[in-house]
Amino acid sequence: MKYDYKIMVAYDSKRGIGKNNTIPWNIPEDLKRLKEYTLNQTIVMATKTFDSIIKDFGKPLPKRLNVVVSRSIEKIDYENCDLLRTTEEVLEKYPKAWIFGGSYLYNEFMPYVNQIYATEIEKDYECQVFFPKVNMEEWKITEEEQKDGYKFVTYSRI
Repeated sequence: MKYDYKIMVAYDSKRGIGKNNTIPWNIPEDLKRLKEYTLNQTIVMATKTFDSIIKDFGKPLPKRLNVVVSRSIEKIDYENCDLLRTTEEVLEKYPKAWIFGGSYLYNEFMPYVNQIYATEIEKDYECQVFFPKVNMEEWKITEEEQKDGYKFVTYSRI
């Protein structure tokens, strides 16, 4: 089966993506970009990412199908959500999606990912969770836009 997976991620200077179950920075333009790219799409996330979205926004991200991969959640009582147990189930049911994290899911889906849309933040936020290292021989930068204190970079698999 052909897969069309993309990663949407923001990470700090040490590839940190989370601290104390939250995102330790606030970059409105990053959130705007996330919304712009993922609206009306399928997004796949693990339990902690889903929990932090609920905590921050009070509900799943609107106008998207929120797919949660979890063995600990028994059911999800929100519209536009699907609860799956394994990576294999996602591969079977949703061959095209955005991978939203966390670190474990980024690792699991990396072999199937064609593009990474990264917000690379220049500061170190002393994170506890990290985006996996990627073999840069397999990727090329196809877009780059410098901002104040961060940049948007799109990596495409070679």
